[in-house]
Amino acid sequence: MSDYSKTADSLGRSADKTFQNTAQSVKDTARDTANSVKDTAWDAAQAVKDQASSALSKGSDIVRDQAGRAASAGSDAAQSIANRIQDQPVAAAVMCLGLGFLAGILISRRI
Repeated sequence: MSDYSKTADSLGRSADKTFQNTAQSVKDTARDTANSVKDTAWDAAQAVKDQASSALSKGSDIVRDQAGRAASAGSDAAQSIANRIQDQPVAAAVMCLGLGFLAGILISRRI
């Protein structure tokens, strides 16, 4: 084999080795980038989940508070009505009779 052939063969092997090293480096970089993207996406999904959970918890607290206020207002109104009935039983009975009479008239007209 001539010196030129040996040199060409050596250059060919060297180029092949360089190509393999470069290909492996590109493969490693692509894998690392994919893992980084996956980790970033996972972190973002966790952050969204945490924010949604926090918002749901706050909303639940608000609804619970409003329900408590509504129950308290309803209880206060019922107590007020009960007190008025006890204070003025005749007026309450007359009012109930009048409301019953009006309801009867309205129902009988619809039938």
